[in-house]
Amino acid sequence: LVKLCYLDADNLEAAKRFALSDEFICIKKLLNLNAQSKQLRILDLGCGSGIASYAFASLGHAVTATDPDISGDVGLEATQRLSIAIQNGSIATVQAFAEALPFKNATFDIVYARQALHHFSDLYQGLAECSRVLKPNGLFLATREHVISDEKQLQEFLNNHILHRLHGGENAHTLDEYVAALRQANLRKVKVLKAFD
Repeated sequence: LVKLCYLDADNLEAAKRFALSDEFICIKKLLNLNAQSKQLRILDLGCGSGIASYAFASLGHAVTATDPDISGDVGLEATQRLSIAIQNGSIATVQAFAEALPFKNATFDIVYARQALHHFSDLYQGLAECSRVLKPNGLFLATREHVISDEKQLQEFLNNHILHRLHGGENAHTLDEYVAALRQANLRKVKVLKAFD
């Protein structure tokens, strides 16, 4: 479990491991990315330490990595270190919150959010912004989200989440809330993949 968090002190080592992981292999399949894909503009929303940015850029894509955190461990400074190791794609970093993305309409072919939606201060506004910056027929993929069954479970989840107890900022929503927010943001053809799908 710790290994799959990709929080190594050396985030380049973690990024290389993520790029070869079963998780990223599934992501490439879902997004129809392969070595022959044309270069796409990809927004890595809530990029953290940049592992997904690195993986997408290593495939030759132009990645814009956004996060409100600028730190060197799980923020934009860590992602900037990874940009130096990219040979055929690129990573640009931009400090931003999902609810106010500083990009023009229809900028990105793909908006990818790994473990990010549950950190939005306003789920509906954050997803509306994702929809706004996505090109027509673009793809939005959110993975590894906290899903709860009801409000009682939310409080239990927050009480037992060690990072929330230490730093705050965690949240969780019901599946219905996530889907409603996606639809309200005019993201079409919503498909839910459960744990073993």
